[in-house]
Amino acid sequence: MAADTTTHLICAPDFDGVATVRALQYPVGAQIAGDARLLTLVFDNGSDQHVHAPEAGVLNGYVVAVGDPVRAGELLALMDIEETPTGWLFPPAATPATADAEQATDPVDWLMVSVDAARLAARLGVDLSELSVPGRIDVADVEHFVREKLARSR
Repeated sequence: MAADTTTHLICAPDFDGVATVRALQYPVGAQIAGDARLLTLVFDNGSDQHVHAPEAGVLNGYVVAVGDPVRAGELLALMDIEETPTGWLFPPAATPATADAEQATDPVDWLMVSVDAARLAARLGVDLSELSVPGRIDVADVEHFVREKLARSR
């Protein structure tokens, strides 16, 4: 992943039951246009549903293969998408101290995550901001969150 891109997780849309992956449209590493069809799902009734790229980017990989069963919300693919700088990721540069208190910046809530926990969360499609863990998020925290979520869905 380049410094000016982020990896987007492409998940199955909402639907009831199970679908089957019918087709993968592009090879890994392909440059994909925004809203291009990435893959096709087929349902038991024979209807198709296409999954599209959210924006233009590079296909990082599929996590499903043709013939695989898929449920709603499951991770299907990863794409590296170039991001427009927004300035939200890093705090503003420090400014010299002044007597004007209004120039002070508000504190920012930061999410501290181990690299292994971030990788696992990406593979499982977990939004790390949903974890209510004080301090640093580790692999055990992600695993616990997923187990709890699965237990609630039964």
